[in-house]
Amino acid sequence: MTIQNKQTNKGFTLVEVLISLVIIAILMLAITTAINASIINYTVNEDTFKAMNAARQTLLRITTELRTANEVFTAGGSVQQGLGFDDDNDAVSERFHTYHYNKPGDALYDNTLADNALYLITHIAGTDTSYLLCENVTDMTFTRTPSTGTVKNVIISMTVMSGDVEKTVSTAAVIRRNMD
Repeated sequence: MTIQNKQTNKGFTLVEVLISLVIIAILMLAITTAINASIINYTVNEDTFKAMNAARQTLLRITTELRTANEVFTAGGSVQQGLGFDDDNDAVSERFHTYHYNKPGDALYDNTLADNALYLITHIAGTDTSYLLCENVTDMTFTRTPSTGTVKNVIISMTVMSGDVEKTVSTAAVIRRNMD
């Protein structure tokens, strides 16, 4: 009679466990990198959306007010710096609004306002009040037609920046009271 010694291997060897840990670590690193890239992409897209939405809301406000304005004039003599309008029937000097693009280096630059921003400035009886409409504006143009005389329409273009992304939004407004 012979006795057989049966030895069964149950479990993993140390080498197999280490190889499994390395493979799991590589997979986890790949998954973490993909999730991080998704989070960064989401943040950039959300910031861009917020900047574009602020620009669209600002242009909507400007065009709505311009359509019903009694008089439209260029603020400071430069189409690029601002646009003003009178929204009631009194004298323009008594009560009017100005849209002011505050860009460093421009002739109408105001160091009390934030740089690269668009403001609504209300002028009522000699008192000016400014309201921030849109931040991160890198370019702004107001083009009136015709360039002299009674304004019939205004084309507005605004470029906003969010991080490294720069987008331009444009619109036009017909001055309804000057359509004849």
